[in-house]
Amino acid sequence: MKNGLVLPLLMASAAAALVVAVLTLRSGDTPESKTAQGPAADARAAGGAAPATPEGEGRVPSVAAPKPPPPDAVAVVAGPFWRGHPDEPRPFGNPDTHPMRELTVSAFRLARHETTAGEYEACVAAGACPARACPEATPALRPEQPATCVTWDAAAAYCAWIGGRLPTEAEWEKAARGADGRRYPWGHAEPSCEQALTVACGATEPADVGARPAGASPCGARDLAGNAAEWTADWYDPLYYAVAPDADAAGPANGERRVVRGGSFATGSRLSMTGYRSAFEPVQALPDLGFRCVWPGP
Repeated sequence: MKNGLVLPLLMASAAAALVVAVLTLRSGDTPESKTAQGPAADARAAGGAAPATPEGEGRVPSVAAPKPPPPDAVAVVAGPFWRGHPDEPRPFGNPDTHPMRELTVSAFRLARHETTAGEYEACVAAGACPARACPEATPALRPEQPATCVTWDAAAAYCAWIGGRLPTEAEWEKAARGADGRRYPWGHAEPSCEQALTVACGATEPADVGARPAGASPCGARDLAGNAAEWTADWYDPLYYAVAPDADAAGPANGERRVVRGGSFATGSRLSMTGYRSAFEPVQALPDLGFRCVWPGP
């Protein structure tokens, strides 16, 4: 889909001088294959200089005016999970997803579904969020479809309005894959159209949120693969995984693009993997890019 994530993703990948190194991975591959030379070595092996790493470590966003999460928000328990992709015994994933490491995050609650168009329009009506707007055309949406055509700032404004915040990239990944390093929210198997709405399913727009319970993640969240890609709180750095802290990683302190996760109805299954990363300028708004919110605490 020309208006979706595919073309911007190719441009972003070229800017980072990263070459896709996806090879076939056995269904039984697990996090024990985690030793890596690191993203800098991967970037050099791809034929380019390693990008500079922004200075400083970001902080987990605060919530200015906390409110209780919705009753159906899912609980993500505190503790470890495997982030990224293994690059031994054979490479898997893009260089910016190496090295695979065990990190921990504090407990939080995550919206079970992507923010809907109806929910977002309530924020617009209250004067707390800007109207949805894509550069070429802003598609009309049913109230239960995910709110797309929103910038990073608009997504952050909505989460603040309901008393939460955008998830960090680490929080998003733990919610999507659980603690066992699975390739997709449901396990290692490639997605079916009953589990995730990707380009293979032939859709021209996102489905109503939560329409594919078979694709739920270990914590019970839906649509973390496919349907609409999702903004996270973090700035993007292709080398960040090697230098991230072991607990509550929150991305670099600055950058030019924000991390986007999960793939969409307009992209292939690779972008729907739990460990895959993409990134866009915060001002971008796309018809297959949405978001969901989190609330700190158990």
